[in-house]
Amino acid sequence: MRRLLSLTLSLALTHSAFASIATYDLLPEGSSSSILVRNGTSEIESHNAEQLMPPASTLKVVTALAAKLQWPNNEFRFSTELLKQDQDYVVRFSGDPSLLRKDLEALLRPLKGKTISDDLILDDSIFTGYTRGVGWPWDVLGSVMQLQLARYPWKATVFKPLFPLMRMVVVVFMCLRFNQLRSLAT
Repeated sequence: MRRLLSLTLSLALTHSAFASIATYDLLPEGSSSSILVRNGTSEIESHNAEQLMPPASTLKVVTALAAKLQWPNNEFRFSTELLKQDQDYVVRFSGDPSLLRKDLEALLRPLKGKTISDDLILDDSIFTGYTRGVGWPWDVLGSVMQLQLARYPWKATVFKPLFPLMRMVVVVFMCLRFNQLRSLAT
């Protein structure tokens, strides 16, 4: 793994690899490009360096490699928890992109048949900033390459009619008297 990272970085960061970058006029009309290459404090190559853009796929590869080096045995796991604090129930989210309807059903199952006398709190406090990077285009969110951070990352299927789950959710919200649902982030 370290050899692959070393090879990738050495190929990507050699000056000769950037010798052909100055052919911006060969890009198709309407293309956007931006690059800033530095060697320490000296600038090697620059083109529209001040232009903010979504991360390129190569940056995503470097990020994935860094994550793999940090957790080599794939031991990192997202967690979504149901907690009880005093009389409140708290659903604590971590941004799990794989959270499905069945996961939500399993998470709320202990509440089935219970009356919640106080609040059901959706804790998304792990997110403290924007859900999109500064400079990211807002009109390409349909692209699979355009990752959006989600406070409650449920797929759309979670909100389709789910008769057993919806009955349970309706009971939960009835017990909350509709006006006690709050988010810690707001």
